[in-house]
Amino acid sequence: MKRPRSGVRGYTLIEMVVVTTIVALLAALIVPNLVALQRSRALRETQVALLRLPSIARNRAQESRTPVLLRVDGDALVIETDTETAELLTTDGTVDNRPTSTRTDNDTSSSDFRQRVPFGNSIAVETARQNGDSLDPETFRWVVFPDGSAEDSELTFQVGPDRKTLLLPSEGSPRWIEGDLPEETEERWPAGEVETRVSS
Repeated sequence: MKRPRSGVRGYTLIEMVVVTTIVALLAALIVPNLVALQRSRALRETQVALLRLPSIARNRAQESRTPVLLRVDGDALVIETDTETAELLTTDGTVDNRPTSTRTDNDTSSSDFRQRVPFGNSIAVETARQNGDSLDPETFRWVVFPDGSAEDSELTFQVGPDRKTLLLPSEGSPRWIEGDLPEETEERWPAGEVETRVSS
């Protein structure tokens, strides 16, 4: 017994294969771009967080009147209350040279504080410098004192395929620069000698 054919027609196997192939090609083109876009955004967000951290440390040191330490901790940059330096400071922010046994508990105003920014997979610390001297990144310590002062320092990172240096000035705002810092030369010319050297 034959069934009567209705006017509704189904898809053929060839039509389904063509549509599936087109969808697969579009997915193959779009998905890698979305993944790259997501990684790029995460990298930018990490760089912004790393740039904010020194300013947070400076503000925290001034508000709490306690030194704040910025250091590299494996795969992260960390700021925390610097209890070692805090023990050496008096209430007015000057260094206390008295023996530790003669100090009272009121001589420091330390309160525990810690903030951590992980580097992620695409960022790594390459080098560290403080006051022009190269340091091992794991021993790097940038201390912000209660008056907001600190030592001039730099951290060079491998950020994806690029190298970037985070400048940590003694005063003012931190900033990123592209590439490595130029090596400092030992030769310094006193003011006025430039004319003498050029004209002779």
